[in-house]
Amino acid sequence: MHEGAESCDARSSTPLVPTESELRGFLEAAPDALVLVDPSGLIVFVNSQTERLFGYPRAELLGASVEVLVPLRFRGQHPAHRSAYFSDPKVRGQGERIKKLINFDRLRPRRDQEC
Repeated sequence: MHEGAESCDARSSTPLVPTESELRGFLEAAPDALVLVDPSGLIVFVNSQTERLFGYPRAELLGASVEVLVPLRFRGQHPAHRSAYFSDPKVRGQGERIKKLINFDRLRPRRDQEC
């Protein structure tokens, strides 16, 4: 679908707009962990894969700072990166510059492990 195009019901020209419930269901069903944050860095949505990956229950993450999910050695820098992103949002891979240097499985902070 090209930019500006909207999905339409094949029987009409009315654009299909998902309800909030449908959108949440779609995000919940994603096979990857999804974390949505507001510009101040507070977590506003996580899916069950996020709970499984990080070991935190959803209720504990909602409203918390996203930095709780960032490895300790990078937490101090993360608010500046987040602010820069929200001032000029665009699609990009998270941590692309450092993925080749770091084994994130070893560094991922989990609730049930020491950071």
